[in-house]
Amino acid sequence: MRDTATTLGIIAVVVAVGSIFLCTPLNSLLALGAIVLSIFAIRGGGKGWGIAGIVVAGLVFLISVYAMFEALQELDQAGLKQIGRELSKIKCFACGGSGWFDCSFCVNGRNPATGRICPFCNGQGKTICTFCNGTGKPR
Repeated sequence: MRDTATTLGIIAVVVAVGSIFLCTPLNSLLALGAIVLSIFAIRGGGKGWGIAGIVVAGLVFLISVYAMFEALQELDQAGLKQIGRELSKIKCFACGGSGWFDCSFCVNGRNPATGRICPFCNGQGKTICTFCNGTGKPR
């Protein structure tokens, strides 16, 4: 039983050290596996190797979690900047980015029935886009 525990402890240390050289999501999983093997080693009587396995695997796990957190922070910031750049390029779908669209009540600023100046656009023939409030960009 003691030989098995020692073997489990050695495997746990080797797996924990080997997981350092893998990519971050995988090394945290292998470190958890090494911790489980270390616990089996300690329960079987291989206390020294089990404790060494837990310490190394625990450090690998903490470092990998920190590295994943940092990577996610950087991706988040880069993604938000990219989204902001893309949103600044988007134009209003109603006016095509001009901020104005043709008045729907008149023709060239005049009422077609009476010939008078249109009261809705003050004779301009165009009105401010109500979707973007004249900015040309979506809200």
